[in-house]
Amino acid sequence: MKLFFKTGLYNYFCNQKIDDYFLKGKRGIIELDLETPYTREKNLFSLIEYSFDIFTAYSPNYLKKLGLPKDIEEDDKNPIPMTKEYIEIFNLDESFIEEKYLKNHKKFQSVLKIPEEKIDKNYFLKKKNEKKEIIDVYVDLRFRNHHTSIDVGELDLDEDFSVLEKLGYNTIMPPEEEIKKELERINIEKIYNLTLPLVNHYSVDSVLFDIDPLSFFKGIKNLLESNAQEILIPQTDYFDILNGMGKQGFEYNLNKAFSLVDLNKIREKINKFKTNPLVNLIKGIFYSLIEVLKINKKILECLNCGNLMKYKKGKKYCSYKFEGKDCGKSARNKRAYLKKKHLS
Repeated sequence: MKLFFKTGLYNYFCNQKIDDYFLKGKRGIIELDLETPYTREKNLFSLIEYSFDIFTAYSPNYLKKLGLPKDIEEDDKNPIPMTKEYIEIFNLDESFIEEKYLKNHKKFQSVLKIPEEKIDKNYFLKKKNEKKEIIDVYVDLRFRNHHTSIDVGELDLDEDFSVLEKLGYNTIMPPEEEIKKELERINIEKIYNLTLPLVNHYSVDSVLFDIDPLSFFKGIKNLLESNAQEILIPQTDYFDILNGMGKQGFEYNLNKAFSLVDLNKIREKINKFKTNPLVNLIKGIFYSLIEVLKINKKILECLNCGNLMKYKKGKKYCSYKFEGKDCGKSARNKRAYLKKKHLS
């Protein structure tokens, strides 16, 4: 399996605010090339598309330094009317904005929206109190429900210009039956698959812009930490976690095997860090794998401590016999305490 970058980051207008900070969205698109004996035999270039979004909050003072037009006011229908000047200042990608709005300097709707409940408000308020002018409030990786199988024919994939640009998506066709089976096997809709190319079992090809999976994850880390002006996760821990997830995902996709001990070690490593956008991103990747294991009745999550356990019908908590602790008793004691507190 190979990892390709289709583009760099697009800048998107986001007509939302958090407190008095303005939000802007960035989106990058990543593609995995599914390479199997079948695709090689049929000369197919089989692409699976994911995206990552980064939402950043900018303080009014920061916008003032950029020379933001003073005519930006709020109203009920559209919180932030945009002008061409604003688009230029924020380096927004005009291909995603209707031309009629640019010509008439009218209001237009946001391209990206972020659900309120997904904004990391605790992190935002902490950084706002520190008087930070740029704050990343949400980072998300997701599958984009898109797949193409392209007959590459006699194309030379080693040429220096963009492979995807050359293909031009003019020969898009639905995945063939054998590819469909492979896609089902690897759970392509789950974003933990983006960590699989970090495992040595997968070949890595950095055809576009000389970017490989390692550079991709390193780039996201550098971007978020440059905005935060602090180390969010030490690099050794960061790649230990990513590689651990890649190995577990690889084993499960290939053999339906996994290590409960190793999964719990990864969970503990993640939980030792305080909440921040990079930690939230890592959690999202990790729990996309956990979700697959839970849906397939391979594991359970303790309702008291979050420990991962072997699946057993009706089980809800860690037990002394198997996990070495009685979380059921702790949960009952907690409920009794809260009930007593409520009645007093």
